[in-house]
Amino acid sequence: MRATGLTGVVIALFLLAGPAFAQEPLDASGVDTSGYPFLELVVTAPSGSVDNASDPLSYTILETGLSTTPEVDALAATELDVVLAIDTSGSMSGGPLIAAKDAAAAFIAELPLRTRIAIIGIGPEPTIAAQLTSDREILAAAILGLGASGETALYDSLIAAAGELDTDSDARTALVVLSDGGDTVSETTLEAATASASGSFDVVHAVLLVTNEQDPAALTAIVSGGGSVVEVEDPVALAEIYADVATRVVNQYLLRWETTLDLDDFVTVSFDDGGSIFETTREVDLDEAVVELQQADTDADAATAPDVTPRVDTAAPLLIPEPRAVPSPDTLRGWVLVVGIALLAAALFVSGLVALAPRERSRNLAEFRQHLPKGRELGGVGRRLVGVVGNFLRRDPDR
Repeated sequence: MRATGLTGVVIALFLLAGPAFAQEPLDASGVDTSGYPFLELVVTAPSGSVDNASDPLSYTILETGLSTTPEVDALAATELDVVLAIDTSGSMSGGPLIAAKDAAAAFIAELPLRTRIAIIGIGPEPTIAAQLTSDREILAAAILGLGASGETALYDSLIAAAGELDTDSDARTALVVLSDGGDTVSETTLEAATASASGSFDVVHAVLLVTNEQDPAALTAIVSGGGSVVEVEDPVALAEIYADVATRVVNQYLLRWETTLDLDDFVTVSFDDGGSIFETTREVDLDEAVVELQQADTDADAATAPDVTPRVDTAAPLLIPEPRAVPSPDTLRGWVLVVGIALLAAALFVSGLVALAPRERSRNLAEFRQHLPKGRELGGVGRRLVGVVGNFLRRDPDR
């Protein structure tokens, strides 16, 4: 009885906590590593979660057990080019095509008025029903003019869809395909069509209409950029599906963060809308990005490093000056001794003259001058001393 009661409590707690931990897939593009160490990826806000989609705190980036909060930028919905490709093969005759037309009209009504839209019919060959335009009347007439017949050239139509884009425009691009996925007559391969779609459009969505000729793998392969594949069994439900796809096309957000990865790995992105947690895991291919970054750093260091290579002028002979003779310490000491003795002798001589009579001073002055060495040999100090002695001997003691 107690076990039963405990089980009931556990179940009740699980039910109460369930919505907060429910995890659902999050539509996201591949990871862009071109700005390494900063990574980017585009997510599509789940329906009904637009209010929280621009809040960075609603997102968590998980790398090797470390979590971080990314920067979030809402992608402009006013600069958007959309190509709508609708299956018009014979299998769509009657009710399915009528429902597809109604759904296409509802899809266009959900997009901003400035959005440019092109419409392509997927029949035995691609049919350009309307080129890129924001004129709703032209688009409505193009949808009404679609007719069902013949085979399905799905892959050729994807190539044609890419050709409808304006290569001079900076607008975001989206491709929305409605088909059962069964290609029967295309000259283009699935690989080529997939490469064209993913390389030309920022996001590719697909609506899979369940028929006897359906090929889910083909539509799954072309989806990219955070797009999704939605299966529809009842064509009547196409209008609601298309409205949801239109919301997804418009509500996309760019996440940017500084990675801690330095090798190939996986990153998990989760979005919490307050009631459910949407999550996806994407592979991060860093090999090429890291190598390019390291090479750029190496080149930058080499460009800024000082040039320490010695420069030699080979056009002129290298002249090396002859070294100057430096007096030895013994020679210097000898000169100092000679000068010192000369100065001492001069000082003693002057002291003796002080006591002499004036006449004797005059006679001794002449003798003093005769015994002095040349002025060049005395140097500056000796010459000044001789001048002082001469002035003294000329003085008249009676004055």
